[in-house]
Order: sequence, then C-alpha cells, then structure tokens
Amino acid sequence: MMTQARCWWVVLVLVGALMATTLPGRAAAEAEGFMPAWQVGDAWVVEARYRNLARGEDAWLPPIRWRFHVRSAREVDGEPCFLVHVVPLGRPDLKVQAVLWLAQRDLRPVRVIDVFPLRGVATARRREFDPQRLTPLFPEGALIPYALPLFPLAAPARTTGPTVVVGEKSVAVASTTFVDRVSQTWSRTPRGFIVDLDDGQPGGSIRQEWRKGLPWAVWQIGRAMEVRLVEPAPEEERR
Repeated sequence: MMTQARCWWVVLVLVGALMATTLPGRAAAEAEGFMPAWQVGDAWVVEARYRNLARGEDAWLPPIRWRFHVRSAREVDGEPCFLVHVVPLGRPDLKVQAVLWLAQRDLRPVRVIDVFPLRGVATARRREFDPQRLTPLFPEGALIPYALPLFPLAAPARTTGPTVVVGEKSVAVASTTFVDRVSQTWSRTPRGFIVDLDDGQPGGSIRQEWRKGLPWAVWQIGRAMEVRLVEPAPEEERR
C-alpha cells in the first residue's frame, strides 16, 4: 500500500500534468483575443436614439431600431468577407440602409455602401478601404450605428490600463483617397472589453462595450447618439 506522503505526491504529479495540457490552450486563446463569432444567417437588432442638437444636449428624437443581417459570404478582391445588410425596422420612410463587406478573419471594413435620400432621390455612397491601412469602421455621418472596432481585442488578464492602437484611415470615395489619423483604445472588463474609437471628426469619440457570446456591442455612447443591443438580448436580460 502507498504511504500517505506518496499518495499526495502522485496527486500533485497528476494535477501538474493536467495543467500542462490545459494551460497552453488557454494561453493560446488569450493570445488570439476576442472577436464576435458570426455565421451566415445571423441577425440582431440595435436601438439607437439621437440627440436633437438643435434643441440642446438633453433633447432626444424618437428611437430607431436597426436590423443587422449577415446575408452571405463573398470574396472582395480575394478577401473572404461577410456581407451584412442593415435596415431600419418599421421605418421605410427613412429610405436609409447600408451594405457592409467585412473581412471574415478580423471584421475589418473592406467595402461599405450607404444608401440615403438626397433631395428626395435615393443616393448611394460607396467606400473602398485600403487593405494596407487597417482601420476601425466609422459611420462618418451616416444615420446607421455600425461603428466597429478592429479585432481581435486582446489584453493580458492582469492589465489595468488600456491597450492603444493608432493608425491611418485610407478610404477611396469617388476615386479620391482620404487619409486620416484614427485611434482605438480598449481595456478588459470582467465581462469583456470597453472600446473607445476616435476618428478626429466633430462628432467626437465613440465608446462601446463588447461581451463574449454576443454578436454586437451591448451599448454604445457618442456625442450625438446612444445605442443598445436589444435582440439578442444582453446576458442579464436572458437570465
């Protein structure tokens, strides 16, 4: 029979072996970072409310709900992309929608088409993004709240300060290329990540909270807009 000391030694060896097999996988997952997992057919709804800046910071317009639908997977210039269609729910009078081509590997913007009325006529604005200059996605004056950070978001578990990425945004519109400085910072929370995006425009910065298991930011706050995910519901509303 084993002595008590030898039994404890065997247990410690087994625990050490188990940790050796599980920790590398966990470390790899940490290194890969967070990114929402989408599949063709996925859909979700966000509700946005907009400040009526003409009447002051505390005046709000009626909220609008937007449905995001991952309609298909297609290639754009050899880059596998998700094609995401965004439309307002119950508001055909707005005559606004967007089509987003986002790279499957990191959800970076590849192509965006905004449709909006201009003097009563449906008008499309198409933006092509330079693959050599990675950038978050900013609505840039669009009514639709499709701001999206660069993924993956990763930070060591003990990190207390934000992780910062600063780069250049290069977008071709009507055969003209514009390059602007943009920044993205993020920090870990017990549930996910808080992200701040800033493209230096008058609209100001955007703050979002992303959580694992959800396809879109739980909430978003900006100077002129506040957004929340309503379907699928955030974790606390599903319990």
